[in-house]
Amino acid sequence: MSSPAEDRSHGPFLVAGATALLLALYFLLDGRPPRDPGLYWADVPRMSRALGGHRWDMMSPILARPGGWLVVVLAGISRVARGVWVFEAVSLISVTALVASAGRLGAWIARSSGPDGARWGGWVGALMVAGMPLVVVQGRLPWIHLPEAALLGLLLVILVEDPRLERRGAGLAAVLLGAALASVRHSGLVWLITTLPLLRGRAWFLVLPWAVGAVPSVLELWPYLMSKAGARANYASLLPGLPRQILWLVGAPGLAVLVLGLVGRWRHHRWDRTATAVMGMLGTVAAMWLTFRAGLDNFTPMALALVILAAGGVGRAATGIAGLGMIWVWGSTFVPGFETDSRSLYRVSPAHEVGLIRELVDRSCVHQPCRVGVVSGLFQPHGEEPGHLELWTLGMDGIFIIDLRNGARVLAEVPVAAVAQWDCGESERAWLERFPRSDEWRDYGRRALGLRPAWVYRPDNQCAFVWWTKDGALMGAEPSVGRRPQRR
Repeated sequence: MSSPAEDRSHGPFLVAGATALLLALYFLLDGRPPRDPGLYWADVPRMSRALGGHRWDMMSPILARPGGWLVVVLAGISRVARGVWVFEAVSLISVTALVASAGRLGAWIARSSGPDGARWGGWVGALMVAGMPLVVVQGRLPWIHLPEAALLGLLLVILVEDPRLERRGAGLAAVLLGAALASVRHSGLVWLITTLPLLRGRAWFLVLPWAVGAVPSVLELWPYLMSKAGARANYASLLPGLPRQILWLVGAPGLAVLVLGLVGRWRHHRWDRTATAVMGMLGTVAAMWLTFRAGLDNFTPMALALVILAAGGVGRAATGIAGLGMIWVWGSTFVPGFETDSRSLYRVSPAHEVGLIRELVDRSCVHQPCRVGVVSGLFQPHGEEPGHLELWTLGMDGIFIIDLRNGARVLAEVPVAAVAQWDCGESERAWLERFPRSDEWRDYGRRALGLRPAWVYRPDNQCAFVWWTKDGALMGAEPSVGRRPQRR
């Protein structure tokens, strides 16, 4: 029979490897370019061009901002090979590290429950996160909270297994991980503070290098908090209630495993300082949610806290439930019929609109760069930015976006060859509430520019992509998907 230490080394990495393969398959089959949901990556194209032109002076202001070091790293990589893979690699590495670290944490926490504790704890921790939509569905976006959670997970593994940093290299690894976590995002500083109760003995020296790494986040913390507070009403009106978010993002299997773990902890009186520390993490989540009402998908690191609590009382039943959770999430991703909305991350989408937009640009633009007006997004509707990042990752440098969400005045100053519009029915109301002038372009475009619908494509029964040109004209052969609109 293998020892607990040996058991601990296999399960988490097997699950992490399987998760990495499944996520890579998702990216291979899914045709949508990466979105920038929080405007985290807007400076990557600019920084990449700056590096190509040896504009080193642009690096300092970017490095001085939270997440700036990651922007510079991605920009440097893109100088070698630009493409969607750069941002997919961020997700792939982050999710894999998060699943593996969750398994290691689960194994360590459960080691006191008997000879098989480490084995079951490792499997449960990894499977629980690998089946948690908060991680593996949100991980299909280049979501900044994924590298944030991965950094926290790797740091927690060190601090939980070696709180006094007695192992060789543990101190340096903790310094780098903590400093990176504190500077990757303002919220990373908050998560780092929650790990302080785990420090023992000489590990307290970490506070100094961590404080240095936290400088970018500290300098911009107050404006960040004010912007979050200002968006509170918007978050509250747009997002579903907290119970529904928990069910969607943690999942019923994950919640069941958590309940079993808590019951096991209570029955066997397994409550230690690590459990107390993670209660502080969950208290932080509750406090931030009550204050800002941001969606729970902003709190990806809480997945680690749930694993640590669940791992205190695990066994075969919890392992089976967690495994079913992973099978369900990934099975519904690749099996047709589970989702009818092409905007959803829960399933693979062929994204025929990407190739269609290339064809429409070729048939609409005589001169380069081609100026295209964009209402709510070029490749996908209702984006935080109109599509600059997608164009850059796809190498479509011949298109120049004119953002129409703030009114039609820009059309009088800058001529466009076409306008790209998404019409998603009822969900347009929420968009118009955020950007009430985003519909002004229609009257001006018809009256002054002669714009008419030239092509329509429906990727699902929720939304339609409409391409407008002067007099509704297109050059050359008709595009491969979609149809001419019906003339009224």
